[in-house]
Amino acid sequence: MSEEQAKRDGNPSDIPQCNVKGAVVDSRGNGLSNKEVSLTDQLGQTMSAITDGAGSYTLYGVDCPASANGQNVCTLTPPNDNYSPATGTVTIVSADRDTTVTGPTFTKDS
Repeated sequence: MSEEQAKRDGNPSDIPQCNVKGAVVDSRGNGLSNKEVSLTDQLGQTMSAITDGAGSYTLYGVDCPASANGQNVCTLTPPNDNYSPATGTVTIVSADRDTTVTGPTFTKDS
């Protein structure tokens, strides 16, 4: 079953997935807790995660492409406009299945 067919059939367990992790920090590199980071994949699906006490976030269950030459380019957005970068991207490929991919670190502008 193709990835697209699994989505149409509402069977997400057939879709290969990975996790994306990163951090939200202040201008001195200290982690910022309780900050929301959002991810939008190339199909427009969104998810979000809240940073922990160390400023780390992990987005679980991000879809991976089923085909070897496919990719899912995801855009990550920090809590508001006062962070650098303003957005970040991560490209997920089929080899990322069942792994954790490193996403951007967002730094709060001073």
